[in-house]
Amino acid sequence: MLECELHEQDPEITQKQHCGICLCEYQPKETIKITNCNHSIHKECLIPWLEKSNLCPICWFKFD
Repeated sequence: MLECELHEQDPEITQKQHCGICLCEYQPKETIKITNCNHSIHKECLIPWLEKSNLCPICWFKFD
């Protein structure tokens, strides 16, 4: 998984997008993870999810 920090004018992930787990809109300077299936999720939301499941919370892609 790719980790990145959001910037004020990030062309790939904007504030109009939201976390697939908590559903909050992304804010500048937040750390997010991009999954292998290309979904963006807050790092602090994804880590607890992965402790319980190896499936993407959005599309149910199985993480290895």
